[in-house]
Amino acid sequence: MMRLTLLSNASNSTKHRINSMTPLQAQRIFQISFFYECPTSLTIGLLVALVKVWAIPRMSDILTRSGKKNLTHLLNRRFIDTGILLATWIITPLTGPGSGEEEEFNADCPERNEVDPRGAIALSRVSWLHRKYKIAQEDYQYTLALLIIEPIDFTKRFGWREMSLPEQQAMFVFWKEIGRRMDIQTDIWDSIDDMRTWKEDYEQTNMVFSQSCANMIQSGITHFSQDFLGSKLLTEYFMGSLIGTRARRATGLSDPPAVASYLIHVALKAVAFFTRHFSLPSRVPAPWVTTQDPTPEYISTLPPGSLPRMPAVFKTTEPWYYPQSTGLRKLYETCLVQLGFKSGKHIPSNIWRCEGYRLEELGPSYFQNFGHDEVMRNAEKLLGRPITGPWSRPTFTQKSTL
Repeated sequence: MMRLTLLSNASNSTKHRINSMTPLQAQRIFQISFFYECPTSLTIGLLVALVKVWAIPRMSDILTRSGKKNLTHLLNRRFIDTGILLATWIITPLTGPGSGEEEEFNADCPERNEVDPRGAIALSRVSWLHRKYKIAQEDYQYTLALLIIEPIDFTKRFGWREMSLPEQQAMFVFWKEIGRRMDIQTDIWDSIDDMRTWKEDYEQTNMVFSQSCANMIQSGITHFSQDFLGSKLLTEYFMGSLIGTRARRATGLSDPPAVASYLIHVALKAVAFFTRHFSLPSRVPAPWVTTQDPTPEYISTLPPGSLPRMPAVFKTTEPWYYPQSTGLRKLYETCLVQLGFKSGKHIPSNIWRCEGYRLEELGPSYFQNFGHDEVMRNAEKLLGRPITGPWSRPTFTQKSTL
């Protein structure tokens, strides 16, 4: 009922200017779209956006240089970390200066004082990591535009329904606020149409072939074939069908056979048809990250001086942050390994940091012990208040800033 009310209220405000929607209001609408209404199509749209970044030589150069020893292995962890960070931005309520919370809550209101800092920590961590590389402002802007436009377009083509104008406005307002908090210049667009025009001009100039783009796409095909589709050829056809002609040329992918492209489109349309006519409305949000605080029982098991961590929700081929199995599940996995049906290196263990993750530590392994102080200080600025509770870092004990 709350979901219907929010979407109904948003639909009644379509004539208002886009900036009349506060980022906090926009986030609530986007959460309904993303976690309940269109989780599959919006998720695939986000993946398409992340893949199309590889078709820009400047950005693929940065990625290939940072993972030149084992690009596929680097990509596996980078996708997991990126997914965690993105989902945390989306699911954790936007608070702090510029969010619009001051319009809804009085200063003494408990809802305003009791905030979850994880979204701000995730944003601050990404900003800190990005500052370690020389990235042009227009490349930041392009990535932000992809995160808005690609999910909308994919949902229009292959979702069980296209996104309404209020939902599109909500995505625009929400992601612009994310960009503002990351010091990305977002005032160049007044509307999604402006953004589309800018994105097209950017791609015409910058989306050209380079070997680094080709290396990234091949590593991406290997990654997705391991965790999702099982076949590198099928993954190449699927990816090539979705990223468009210009991106295929920039990454060196051949056009998929007409039959394969047709079958992929039919399969996606069939899923949308089934969802629209036979699926019940989602009652439980699509899980991406855990939103629960650590329990007292868990806190009591931590060694002295240790900080609470969060487990991964999904287990992939490389099970980063996924907890070790116990009981019958552990016995079952051991039997699979002993019989040769599963590789022991793909079982959750210490090498995959099975103890869980801290948001301020995510990113390439050579950065995981750096920047914690700076990240937490910037997160407090974003929140407009000190960070307390389980996700704070009580002491500044990490290594000096890189």
